[in-house]
Amino acid sequence: MVKKHNKNRKILYIIFFVLLCITVGEIVYYFFLSPKTLLKRSAIEEIFPVEVKKKQQSLGKTEDKSLNLIGDLINKNAKLKDSMLVVDNSDNNDYLGYVTKPIDLKSPFRVSLKFIGEGATKNVQLTLNGKLSLPGKEWWEGNYTMYVMDFNDKVVIELRDGRSSNAFGLPFPELIRGETFYIDFFDSFGKKFAVSDSAGNVLKIVEMAKLDKVKFPNGLFPEEKLWPGVLVGPKAKLVINEFVLSFTGK
Repeated sequence: MVKKHNKNRKILYIIFFVLLCITVGEIVYYFFLSPKTLLKRSAIEEIFPVEVKKKQQSLGKTEDKSLNLIGDLINKNAKLKDSMLVVDNSDNNDYLGYVTKPIDLKSPFRVSLKFIGEGATKNVQLTLNGKLSLPGKEWWEGNYTMYVMDFNDKVVIELRDGRSSNAFGLPFPELIRGETFYIDFFDSFGKKFAVSDSAGNVLKIVEMAKLDKVKFPNGLFPEEKLWPGVLVGPKAKLVINEFVLSFTGK
């Protein structure tokens, strides 16, 4: 009698399990796989295509808005060594300088820099050019340039507006030479910029319109173009670890 009772109980368990599976299957089909549900999901994607696309993109590779400027600076005098770019002018008694192809600027951006000067003069500079010198004119004429310098073991930023050979200098004794620091431009014309140290502490904010010794009526980059470059003093060597432009806004 007991064996028969246990057998009936097992049969009931089996029937209950089968019914449970059928119920779960119907629920899954109704909410996720039925034609009505699929049509509804399709309609949602048509109404909110941007949101759906954003979710799909978040699962894949994000868009890279950074440009490593080191690669374009490589030439016979500038060679990669252990992921660093070395611009060697140690055998020359004159300055060595050049610029690369222009970059179109359409939004605020940041320039990350890490470099150091070596040699007799220790006068090395990364340059951010908004206008280039005019052919057949003096080297400074018509030139809009920011010189970011390691000058005699100190970090200095100079601005030249193309009206004379004179430049306006901004020393940054807080910056430790050879460490990363940042220059953030608030717009694509370079009308305002901030300098920050490696920890992100803002050291100075400069508005071009408020400078009296140099004039940039339409900003440092009036054509929304930037020509990166280098300038290395006589008997000096420039070692660049980082020279990156990152777009930070729309």
